[in-house]
Amino acid sequence: MRYFPLVRAFRRHIVGRPALFFPFARLTGNRQLLDHDTELVVDGFPRSGNSFAEAAFLHSQRARGIALKSHAHSPAQILRAMDKGVAAVLLLRDPDDAVASMIAASGVDQPDIHYRDYCAYYRPLKGREAGFVITPFALLLERFDLVVQAINARFGMALDTPEVHDEFVQSVNSVRDRVSIARVGRAPNYSPHSEWGVAGNRAGQAAILTRLGTLDGLPSRQAALKLHAYFAAHVDTLSAGDPA
Repeated sequence: MRYFPLVRAFRRHIVGRPALFFPFARLTGNRQLLDHDTELVVDGFPRSGNSFAEAAFLHSQRARGIALKSHAHSPAQILRAMDKGVAAVLLLRDPDDAVASMIAASGVDQPDIHYRDYCAYYRPLKGREAGFVITPFALLLERFDLVVQAINARFGMALDTPEVHDEFVQSVNSVRDRVSIARVGRAPNYSPHSEWGVAGNRAGQAAILTRLGTLDGLPSRQAALKLHAYFAAHVDTLSAGDPA
């Protein structure tokens, strides 16, 4: 773990540059990169609903099928989608919540690094929001139907719009767990089927979140909060709700 800061610094340097990020990501075996068959890109900073979004699209579009790429965790993926004319969704979560979740999941208790990563993710996309649909975390979880409507309106697509109710959410969570197990060998730590334990995970995040709230003097946190506020203010009117 002593090389963690150096590795993260290198990734921050290339993450917003498709010409550098894509070759590097392919060398590391990333299978989530946009290709010529991709119909939709969904991406966001880690712990921002990436797995739920992927599962929600797979489940809601099962009748028609969808060529989806997600989990690159890089703005280069969205920038490349824009260049190729591919529909793209940017997932957005409050940085304190995302960083608290990152620390709880990874055990890497270095807030400054995580906030720097957050800034490196969103900063290259600032001013480019006409090319993607911004989807806040709460909206994704609670009104996925509005997310689909925003995509159809922005990109002229004809995705099936689901009815969002308890049964839909349960089905999406089941798909999410199956995809996660197939990809990394275990369900996400926030799943009821995870060995981590949801209650313990949430309690740990709450304690971390309280501590992060005291870091008012941390420049990287302040920069992350400003970026979140910027993108939250540019959420599509069709999908407008509480942006936080």
